[in-house]
Amino acid sequence: MTRFIFLFFLSISILKANPLVVGSIFSIDSWQNQFEEVQKITETTERVYFLSDMTASKILHAELEKKEKDYLSSKSAVVFSDIHKMPSIITSMIALPKMRSYSYPLLLITDENTGKIFPKEAEKITFIKLKNKKIISIEFIGNQEEFQKSMQTSSKK
Repeated sequence: MTRFIFLFFLSISILKANPLVVGSIFSIDSWQNQFEEVQKITETTERVYFLSDMTASKILHAELEKKEKDYLSSKSAVVFSDIHKMPSIITSMIALPKMRSYSYPLLLITDENTGKIFPKEAEKITFIKLKNKKIISIEFIGNQEEFQKSMQTSSKK
């Protein structure tokens, strides 16, 4: 019950948030992953990836399934996955068990309004580069090579 209250108030705060654009502050401080753990997004987070469809998810998963468990955290990265359009029976019976088998955390967006703040292009991963929670660039990644390259860049200069 407290989980739902937490997510409700978190969703309300996101509703008031503006769409994410270069120069703005990344307004999400923490979010729940597929393991029902709250993960923080701090000033040291450099990369935010947003998945809005299955094609984007497959690009990212094909690369991350080959990596060690702490790969994302070692790269100061988090991944948001918008699953709000998925029917709840599919989410609970199929998708969540599959996502829980992943070695990396996915921050799950389960409401329509939160996903709206993220810029997106069909069949692409949204890559948001941060420096001290300020958005310094937004790119759209359409293949594994571009994803690999995004993991090599650093915003700490």
